[in-house]
Formats: sequence, C-alpha cells, structure tokens
Amino acid sequence: MNKIQSRLRLLTAVFAGAAMLLLSGAGMADPPARVARLSFFSGPVSFSPAGEDEWVLATPNRPLITGDRLWADAGGRAELQAGSIALRLGATTNVNVLNLDDRATQLELTQGSLYVRVWRIDRGETVEIDTPNLAFTVNSVGRYRIDVLHQLEPLVVIVASKPHALSDDLLGLLVVARLGTRNHHQGGSRCDPRACHRG
Repeated sequence: MNKIQSRLRLLTAVFAGAAMLLLSGAGMADPPARVARLSFFSGPVSFSPAGEDEWVLATPNRPLITGDRLWADAGGRAELQAGSIALRLGATTNVNVLNLDDRATQLELTQGSLYVRVWRIDRGETVEIDTPNLAFTVNSVGRYRIDVLHQLEPLVVIVASKPHALSDDLLGLLVVARLGTRNHHQGGSRCDPRACHRG
C-alpha cells in the first residue's frame, strides 16, 4: 500500500509540474525583437509603459517597446537609441512608440522637437515619424529635426541635412527639405512643393 501511495504522489507531482510548466510557457510572450533604450536624459522626463495610464519618472537605460510613451517637460530633454538611430527629444516634447521591431521604427511626435540621426537603414527597413498632420518617412541616412508647434492648428517644421521628401498620404503633399531651410506644413492645407512656405 505504501508503494502505491508513493507512486501516486510522484505521479501527481509530475503531472502538476508538467501542467505548471505548460501554463507558465503559454503565459509568457516572446520578448520584443527590438527595443529602444533611454540612453540619456536631463531635467524632468516622464515615462508611461504600454497599456498604462500612469506616468512615472524616467530611469537611465530604460528599454522602450511598442506602445510606450515619453514626455520631456519644460527644461527636460532625452535621447533614445534604437539600433542605428538616435532620437533626441527637446523640452516640452511628447513621443509615442507606435511600432518598433526588426523592420520598422515608427514614432508619433504630438508636440515639441525631435532630432533624428540615422547612421544606417537596411533594405526593407522603415523609419517613420508621424505628426498630427503628416507622416515623415526617412529614406536615407542623415540628420533630421522635426518640430510640432501648437498654435490654432499644429504646425510642422522639418529641417533635413540632405534633400528629402516628406509625404502626407491624405493630402498628396510632397515637400523637399534641405539643411538651413525650414519647411512648414499647417494642418489640412494642400501645399505645392514650389509654393510651400519657407521660413
């Protein structure tokens, strides 16, 4: 009788262990293939993880994944590293990570200034910065600055180190930007590349 009870206990323990192992494996999702890293910040910078409404103070080397949000308050600034891309947030800047994986880096800049430095873009890789009224796709290595200024309507100002195309799929907008020139796009208006307001 003792042998039978000890075999039953052993069998029960093995089944319970196997069930826990299966359930724990099903509950654990694969980690993201690519993350951005909060490599530097100064001043008041806050972070909100994906799916959360609460904001917390940022911490150095914090990994950011799809759905995370970062806010640099007045007097704050931050830098993210995502592979061969550096992203620097100026003061009063809000950035949301829309998509971040092996093939895409897509951020949403809702207000403030974002400086983007791209050292390499692999074939098939997409780097996109979405603003309230246009999507900016980086097609080549270089330095780019995107400003979203809130007035009556969001005003997007982009400065690029090389000739570059900006596209707004909704309006069919195409604007060429060069270093030292600032291209402005105010929400909802159609802008011809030759007549677009330059400041």
